[in-house]
Amino acid sequence: MIPSHGPEARRLLSPPRRRPGPLAVAVRWRRELLVAGVVGLAVWGLAVWGLGPWVAVLLASVVVTALLALPPLRGFGRRELQAVVVPHRARTGLLQAGVASRTGKLPWIVTSRGRGDAVVLSLWLPAGVTVDDVDAAREVVAAACGAAEVHTVRPGPRRDRLLLVVVRPRWGWWGR
Repeated sequence: MIPSHGPEARRLLSPPRRRPGPLAVAVRWRRELLVAGVVGLAVWGLAVWGLGPWVAVLLASVVVTALLALPPLRGFGRRELQAVVVPHRARTGLLQAGVASRTGKLPWIVTSRGRGDAVVLSLWLPAGVTVDDVDAAREVVAAACGAAEVHTVRPGPRRDRLLLVVVRPRWGWWGR
């Protein structure tokens, strides 16, 4: 006999996970694609001008040395690297915590900004996901980011906007 599916029946399977389309993936990876495009254009431009790949390697080594040697540039490089890595780790933490709508949509990470020793993520929540859902998942997100702590801040009266502040993330920078 098949059990009834009344209001007291509970869901045994997790909600389906939606695979993002190519446009969504391109938007999520926009910083990484921009860096790859700039590097590709620089190498192509150097090849067009008749300069070999050694000039590209030399320029890249000068930039990396400046980022590691000069303290103001080192801080800038650390903040930018963490602003690239932490959104992917936070998305993984939200997925592991089960923060998704009934159709499987995760909160959309719109922007990420490095601010000193923290990364501030701006989230848009899909219908069915509340601020309390994200607030309950803070420990899982902190573990996924390797962070000391994670805070949620509502930037205004809208219930579908949220700031996620990841304090002292280890991902994206060695020695932390």
